[in-house]
Amino acid sequence: MKFGVMEGRSMYQREIGHIIVQILKSATGKGPSFVRVSLSENILIVDIKGALTAMERTLLKDSIGNLGLIRIIRKKIMESAMNEFVNQLQEVTHIADLNVNRCNIEIDYENDRLIMIFICNQFLPE
Repeated sequence: MKFGVMEGRSMYQREIGHIIVQILKSATGKGPSFVRVSLSENILIVDIKGALTAMERTLLKDSIGNLGLIRIIRKKIMESAMNEFVNQLQEVTHIADLNVNRCNIEIDYENDRLIMIFICNQFLPE
């Protein structure tokens, strides 16, 4: 399935979107249907649509209480992929000492969306 990256975005935003798609696809077996990347100084926000797996949708259908479990799983996936993500981010931005200080993931289960917020150690090129 081909995913969408919002038109009119910068080269950095498109490339970061591709990195996120590949990481999610590799880790969960499913890539999202749409990714939008926003950059603002040292903040990177990734809005992902169509990211929930069939297992996650089933867990949420059974009980909204499972949302915490899904958050933990997604956080663990990003933690395990963080070195790869940072290395690719450094390549794309050409900033060798770029690092991610914090990562937060919010799940909009009703609309099948993930919002990922990365706080970096320095400003990102737009």
